[in-house]
Amino acid sequence: MRLALVAALLLASLQAFAQLSFEATPSRTTVPAGEPFEVTFTFNGAARGLPTPQPNQLSNVTLIGGPSTSTQTSNVNGRVTSSKSFTYVFSGGTPGPAVIGPVDIAYGGRKYSTPPISITVVKAGERQRGTAQDVFIEVIPDKRDAYVGEQIILTYKLYFSASIYAPEIKELPKATGFWTEEFELPDKLVPRDEVVEGQSYKSIVFRKAALFATTAGDLTVDPLTAVVQVERRKNSSRGRDPFFDDPFFSLGRRRESVQVSSRALKLAIKPLPDSGRPEGDVAVGRFTATARVDKQEVSLNDAVTLTVQIRGTGNIRTLPIPEIRFPTDFETYEPRTSDQIRRGPDKISGTKTFEFVLIPRAAGTQTIPSVSYKYFDPQTQKYETAETSPISIEVGRGKGSSGAQQFESKREVKSVGQDIAYVKAESGEISLIGVLPHERLGTWALIASPWVAMAGLAFALRRNAETSRTLSSRRRRTLKSARARLTHAERFASTEKLQDSSRELALAVQDVFSEWTDLSSATHTIQEWEKEWRSRGFSDEHWITLKSALSASERSRFAGGQASRAEMHDAIQNVRSVLVQLESAS
Repeated sequence: MRLALVAALLLASLQAFAQLSFEATPSRTTVPAGEPFEVTFTFNGAARGLPTPQPNQLSNVTLIGGPSTSTQTSNVNGRVTSSKSFTYVFSGGTPGPAVIGPVDIAYGGRKYSTPPISITVVKAGERQRGTAQDVFIEVIPDKRDAYVGEQIILTYKLYFSASIYAPEIKELPKATGFWTEEFELPDKLVPRDEVVEGQSYKSIVFRKAALFATTAGDLTVDPLTAVVQVERRKNSSRGRDPFFDDPFFSLGRRRESVQVSSRALKLAIKPLPDSGRPEGDVAVGRFTATARVDKQEVSLNDAVTLTVQIRGTGNIRTLPIPEIRFPTDFETYEPRTSDQIRRGPDKISGTKTFEFVLIPRAAGTQTIPSVSYKYFDPQTQKYETAETSPISIEVGRGKGSSGAQQFESKREVKSVGQDIAYVKAESGEISLIGVLPHERLGTWALIASPWVAMAGLAFALRRNAETSRTLSSRRRRTLKSARARLTHAERFASTEKLQDSSRELALAVQDVFSEWTDLSSATHTIQEWEKEWRSRGFSDEHWITLKSALSASERSRFAGGQASRAEMHDAIQNVRSVLVQLESAS
């Protein structure tokens, strides 16, 4: 009898020990360099009295956080089992193999160990082919080689096989040597089903941009980095009812913040052909040209406006000013320019308008010659010309001009002032009295020196004043444009068009950053803006407000248009307040 009791107790003890185990599960085994990943150490069979395991044997990985702990208890047919999990966060090292060595834990007088975990660290932005991941980013160019100035479309797709929440761009790719234009995206990002290397995924296009190279050579677009909340299933432990792993229950699931990056993209940029290339700046794309005047009959000295419009596909913002050979009898001024950009669905196009103010200084029929606008067409790989028709203008003498002398052209002005010169009948006596003062170079130098000094001082003062006025005027125009964008942003937000509202808010802030730092939004990052802003001594408080507004717009844009309308309203009002203060300081 005693022997049977001892045997039963021994068997129960062996069964209890057999149910105890210690295991380690990584969130992924392929990790881009520098990106975080999780490893969960789970002790099955007990939840109390457990020491905290210490992962100390690390090769090419770094422990950056943890542990967070969780306890699970299940009751199946009256049998209660429990487990405790310890989750640590690691970061991948340099590209190559990495290992998390065995981790030990002591319980009930025994030591339990996990096997080593092998990790593959890849380059940032790369994804190992044939390796399944539940979320990753791909950048898809429409071409990999192009001419300088030719449009290259980049489509950024986020692929996921698990439930994700609030994807947010952490860092936009730096594209040195490119001018960048963003495409408009729908308010709602609708997932599509795709198969990648035999794995089923859903995908969304969450960024689309057009790049225009400004220089030739092998150029690189840096990776885009985003942070995504991914819902993942917790590891099932022995003794736990798998019924509770059903998606209906939140039990058995956790949200994990995952940082993902696209790969770096290399593009081969060719210079424009030398054969047949016109002088000066050359537009790249496909364009048409039109020209018109606001009136074809004007009075002498009355202003007339010539409007030239260049329409087509290409980098509209950087189109060069057309060269026009105006008649010599016109006084001309630098044109005022404006542009209208159409973004999408698959190209950047639009219209750039040049308004020339002309003042006729001679009466008669004046002809503005046809405008020949040279450009390079990448499709035909030839230099093409868009031409307008000549425009004739009738210039009248105007009323009340009879008392003033009129000229038919500037050439006639040269003969005015010639008259009869009186002839002296007798020659006088001429005698030399030595070198006269006006014949001495030193005399003229002495007379001229104060005038030269005054002229130099006046030029310097005028130059400084003009520079100051130009800077102030340019900043006022930027502030006016930014306020207009904020008005549009408010209107869109009030009608629940948060995608459009966030875009206008972002453009307003970016325009201010570009103007106040002299760094283009097309080629510089938020970190470079911040460095330049602070180096110029501008207000830190203004910077924080503007940067927060830009972050709010990105959250609204990349969370599928689900950001709070109140949050957008507050951000717009805060930016408007900063604009008022910047204007008063300009």
